[in-house]
Amino acid sequence: MKLIRLTAIAAVTLILSGCTIKTPEVSFTSERTALEKQILGSYRTIEEDAWMITSVRSSDETDVVIPESKKKALLAFADRKYNADDVADFKQEGSVGENTAGKLTIRPTEKYNQDPQYRSLVDRVVADENNDRRIIMGRVVEINMAVNPLDSTEVQRVFAQMNQESSPSGTWIQQADGQWVKK
Repeated sequence: MKLIRLTAIAAVTLILSGCTIKTPEVSFTSERTALEKQILGSYRTIEEDAWMITSVRSSDETDVVIPESKKKALLAFADRKYNADDVADFKQEGSVGENTAGKLTIRPTEKYNQDPQYRSLVDRVVADENNDRRIIMGRVVEINMAVNPLDSTEVQRVFAQMNQESSPSGTWIQQADGQWVKK
């Protein structure tokens, strides 16, 4: 019995000594910080409010009172939905990219430089989109007690990350070091 066991151990050792075991590559994605979760939660709350207000406005009730800053943020969400197709097209064409401040940056292409109507449309939509993003980020700071109103860079960073992650492949993305790469 001992001989069989020793033979089996020797066989396994011999087999394993000629084999290499390759461990799989493991990459860890960073967990969102508590502040990032709060910022994204505030963003989702504003987004849900936009849908709810739309539902209420479609009914006959007119006695709903909305604070001015909330109203601006809700209108900004609606405006972003309206411009979403144009923004997606501009990203696909390479005319705009997502920067590290949570906004769009114009990246002039041949079409942008040569077609005045196209350039005017890109300029207008990007200006509108960036203004809407500024309003929404301001509202997130306003309703989120964890964010210091004087330091909106964390909100901008979270928005940049959110916008970059949700952008389609091929979108120009600005990295933390300022370099631009295609997603």
